Amino acid sequence: MTYSGVSYPNSTAAPTDVRRYIAAPGYCLVNTGLTYTWSAGQSRTKQSIRLSAKNLLDREYEDQKGNYGVVGVFVAYTLAH
Repeated sequence: MTYSGVSYPNSTAAPTDVRRYIAAPGYCLVNTGLTYTWSAGQSRTKQSIRLSAKNLLDREYEDQKGNYGVVGVFVAYTLAH
């Protein structure tokens, strides 16, 4: 889980500027992953496959740079020898 609290993107504006008090809401994201690793017999070769889900609960949010968050499922394969 990742939590980002409330932020004030215009906090450096003058105290009389209304934009100074506009807040970007906080959000909590759930990112999950499952990995399975195995080796082939007597060799030192190890293989793994990983299934990951980013933003599992499909929350709408903006990151600190103002980009919209993504939802996705990812698969990765690793071979180490």
